[in-house]
Amino acid sequence: MADLMTFLPLDRASCSSSKKGSSKAVPPEPEKAKPDEINPKVNDTIEEAYDKARTLGLQVVSALALEIGAEIIIKAKGLVNGKKVGRCIYLGTESSERFPVGYLIPKAEKGIGTVHCVIQFNVEKNCYQIKDLGKGCGTFIKIAGRVTVRTGYMVFIGEMHFTITVTPEELVLKFLGNAKIKHQLKFKTSARQVTIGRKKGSTIYVASGSFSRTQCKLIYENDAWKIMDGDGIKGSTNGTWLLANEFFDIDHDMTIKAAQIIFKATLMPSKNS
Repeated sequence: MADLMTFLPLDRASCSSSKKGSSKAVPPEPEKAKPDEINPKVNDTIEEAYDKARTLGLQVVSALALEIGAEIIIKAKGLVNGKKVGRCIYLGTESSERFPVGYLIPKAEKGIGTVHCVIQFNVEKNCYQIKDLGKGCGTFIKIAGRVTVRTGYMVFIGEMHFTITVTPEELVLKFLGNAKIKHQLKFKTSARQVTIGRKKGSTIYVASGSFSRTQCKLIYENDAWKIMDGDGIKGSTNGTWLLANEFFDIDHDMTIKAAQIIFKATLMPSKNS
């Protein structure tokens, strides 16, 4: 099945080449809304935003130990399944005084780190966000639609992954985990399109059963490179995934993978909105 694709353990050495996602770094303190000491009305506005924020549900779609169909209910003010845990919601296998894990995951779930990822509500953007903390086998976002890519993004497809570097003149893809592909490939913006898949004639041809004929496409439009899963009409069989090595917005119906656990995100209206 598509969502049961297994990723190889992350090469954390390669992650550490970027400023974000290093396994050696202590998990960062997530961004928090700062109270305004001069204008109390600003504080009231922030609290009102929390009150009106939608509720985030993460339903377990695939897992080893967690119950399939179980749901983590998160509210902007830091409530997890009705329990107050703080506005930065940590998921992992162990809790500590510095990083109190709001949702404990059984250690039987392979690849989950002690403090695996963090979820927070961004008041300015009025959305929930998720970030991997470099303590396990990664937290991934399944690509849906067209996603604008930036330098430092890491894309995972089965046993292969690549990093992205974007300059005004070119797109650079650095491949890891697949010796059959040249280590680094560069494409001028004039190329406009790069296809990856097992279809003959693809810009990057990969003879692997885990790849679709057109696994994903990178296109240059409106002065930016964007990535999409599949050919833009039909998605790939196993999906194309982004490592959440920075805070990514959580959209309704988004698929999120924490190591081998797959969640489906749902955003529900607040009773106060």
